[in-house]
Amino acid sequence: MSLKHGKWLAVPLVALSLAACAGEAAGGDADTSAKNSYVEISDQQGSVEGFVGALEDSDIVRCERVGEGWVSEGTVTNPTDAEQSYRLYVAFNENRDTHGLVQVDLDSVPAGSSESWEVEAPVQGDNLSCVLRVERFVPLK
Repeated sequence: MSLKHGKWLAVPLVALSLAACAGEAAGGDADTSAKNSYVEISDQQGSVEGFVGALEDSDIVRCERVGEGWVSEGTVTNPTDAEQSYRLYVAFNENRDTHGLVQVDLDSVPAGSSESWEVEAPVQGDNLSCVLRVERFVPLK
């Protein structure tokens, strides 16, 4: 297995949306949430044509505070008979508040194989959970 890291690109509009949703969901102040939000995604969720939701293909093996932020890592296992690409969105949540959202791309996972992934987010909180959204699709050429 090889360790893959996601592509990182902050998307200001998504960050503002994330902060607003986080603040409103818990009845909090969106301006305060915006100061504590972290987003590193380069592709909107569901933007790949023909993707399949594949949460069952991935496991989180670590979700913990490290230094001034949080780390999440796990594996993706391709159960199909063909090479697949995966896009994971890891949300760092506390209750109903999302403190961070990070994208991980695995461009090529061979049929029946597993690949490791890991992400870091400079988010604060003592009791965060890591929540996944997993998309599987035919590799883009």
